[in-house]
Amino acid sequence: MADVPPARIVRLPSDDEAKAIFEEYTLAVGKVAFAWNFLHERFSKLFVAVMAADSDMSLGIWYSTKSDRAQRDMLEGAIASAKDDRWLQRLPKAKDDLLSLMKRANDLGNKRNDAVHAPCSLTTGAEGSEMTASYFTRHPSLKI
Repeated sequence: MADVPPARIVRLPSDDEAKAIFEEYTLAVGKVAFAWNFLHERFSKLFVAVMAADSDMSLGIWYSTKSDRAQRDMLEGAIASAKDDRWLQRLPKAKDDLLSLMKRANDLGNKRNDAVHAPCSLTTGAEGSEMTASYFTRHPSLKI
């Protein structure tokens, strides 16, 4: 007789267990949102510096859009259009480094959007319960 694998018993989580799993997930999403907002506030300061214009006017432009992506595009445009002689004397790699930073921020922004906006579900298996991506929703951030 062939070896029979042991039975795998799936036990649904109690309400308290499900609540604890949900709280852990929401705390993690909250940390992502906080870190992202912190980064974007630093980008606003960088925008002011790159614009080399009146701080109030620069921030008025920065906050004229509610879109993080549009703000990063404005910052990237300001960096790219700044004259090279502005950077070269003291910081010869600054312009290229900042443009590279903006590319990385945009890549990170896509991952942040996935983390914050992708639907999720509490799934239960023989190993226990956890929050996972809700693949059956066909949400575009869940690349299957």
